[in-house]
Amino acid sequence: MKKLPELCKDIISKRCVEICDSISQENWYLNIQEKIIEKRTNIYAYLNDDAKNEFNDYDDLKLEISNKIIDEIYMQAFKDGMSMRELLTPILTPNSSL
Repeated sequence: MKKLPELCKDIISKRCVEICDSISQENWYLNIQEKIIEKRTNIYAYLNDDAKNEFNDYDDLKLEISNKIIDEIYMQAFKDGMSMRELLTPILTPNSSL
């Protein structure tokens, strides 16, 4: 059985994938992505094989760091949300027995 921190990380990682999948269908995203692909294709055409390999490695590292940043932002937002819940519950529900 997974421990709670590991379980939270798994849930957050899956949620980040869902959010990214949803965003990738947005028109603004598709427009920017199309421009990125065009620029990358243009640059790639000028590279020799060694440079192309380096460029591919660079792309992989950029993707890795972007995914990690997304996971970390979501995790921090989750923690912030939990903190705000504890702070705001008494304010938003003053007449309850919480």
